[in-house]
Amino acid sequence: MTPSCDAVRSRKRLVAPFLTGHLIDAADIAAAGCTTAFLTSAAVMIPFGLLAVAAIRPERDARRLGADVTTGVVGASR
Repeated sequence: MTPSCDAVRSRKRLVAPFLTGHLIDAADIAAAGCTTAFLTSAAVMIPFGLLAVAAIRPERDARRLGADVTTGVVGASR
């Protein structure tokens, strides 16, 4: 992992609980805040999940890295 990737993950780990707590505290009823936090989380995760499904191609990446597609061993392909 690169340091910049670690920095992004660290920021997410700080922001997500803060945002969830803020959404729960700002609601009139805690249950409504939890619902809002859950739906907000889903609204963020679903598009990025779909993007990952569209963009991640293990076979293509394995060929690019020179790995054997059947075993996953790097440098095993001819």
